[in-house]
Order: sequence, then C-alpha cells, then structure tokens
Amino acid sequence: VSDGAQVTGAQVGIVGRGLAGTEGTLTVTGTDTLVSFQGMQGSTTPVPGNASALVVGDVDGHGTVNIEQGATVLIGSGVTGAPFPTVIIGDAISSFGTGTDATGVINVDGAGSQLLVQDNGLNNAPQILAGRDGGDGTLNITDGGHVESYLAIFGDGGNGTLSVDNATLTLSGEDGSGNGAFLIVGRGTGGVGDATVSNGAVVTITD
Repeated sequence: VSDGAQVTGAQVGIVGRGLAGTEGTLTVTGTDTLVSFQGMQGSTTPVPGNASALVVGDVDGHGTVNIEQGATVLIGSGVTGAPFPTVIIGDAISSFGTGTDATGVINVDGAGSQLLVQDNGLNNAPQILAGRDGGDGTLNITDGGHVESYLAIFGDGGNGTLSVDNATLTLSGEDGSGNGAFLIVGRGTGGVGDATVSNGAVVTITD
C-alpha cells in the first residue's frame, strides 16, 4: 500500500496465519498512506468479536508488517463499548487453532511512520501483545518511527522483543477501571521478554 493510498473499513487484518510454511507480508509506505482497522460495539474479547485488531504471525504462520517513509497503520475504537483495539505479534494459540511456530515482526521505520493503537479517549484499553502462548513476536521502531498504545506486553507466554532505536514509544491513557498505562517485559509461564532502548530513543509511560 503506497503513494498516499488509504485502505479503510476493515475491522481485522491478519498477516501470516495458518499451517507451517504460511508467510505473509504487508508493506505500508509513503507520506499520507494509511491502513486503518476500526472496531464496532459489543465485543468482550480481543479476537474474535467486534474489536479491531491486527494479527501478525498466527498459529504456525510467519508474518511481517513494514510501516515506512511516513506511512500510518491505525487500529482503533470508534464507539464506547468496543474494547481492546489490539495488535498481536506472534501468537501460537488463537481462535484459529494451536501451533508451535508462530512468528511475527512489525517494523516501524523513518520519520513520520506510525503504528497507532488508539481508542479515541474512550478508555477501551488499546494493547500490543508480542510473543503470545509460545509464539515469537518482535516490534522494531527505528529512525524516527513512532508507536502509540495504552499497554504493551513483550513475552506473554512466548518470546517477545522490543527495540526502540532513535525513535519513540508512547503508552498513555486509562482503562475502564481507571488503571494507567503500562509496559510489561516477560509475563506468564514461558514468557521471555527483551527490551532495548538506544540512540536517543524515548519511551514515555503516562496516564
């Protein structure tokens, strides 16, 4: 998706889902280029349901998303009651099935390039989950790239890696219970997380 094109109207995007050997790549590139997923009202679980989501590397699939040269990928809530706008990177156990080799990578590279997981101020707890239930998930933010969410977990029962290099990560807002934003590196049985912040990068966590 390039040169100012805009892809909107979908609720869920899946890149790399299925049996071993399944591979998928989404590249979003160029200023004003936008890919957007917007949730609806009534969901109580991240996926499936009515929440918006981007899933990269599911079951035994391998997925890669590249956001570059000023492009934006937006996962958001449009209405109150559409919780959990979610990015899942590397999830071996999902609603689709159970695997052992899910691998997902998201690269956000270059000034103006953005991954925005937002709820429009509705306290719907946007989240980034990398390395779930035996999967491997990596988020790389580099050279002026920017990522926003409410919470981020790296290594949620799997292997999760965060690298912020000369770039920014902002976690902010509250959930419906008034809990502030947070970052977790390594959680749950088998959860292994690694986070590196380098070359003047800034990670901000605020409510």
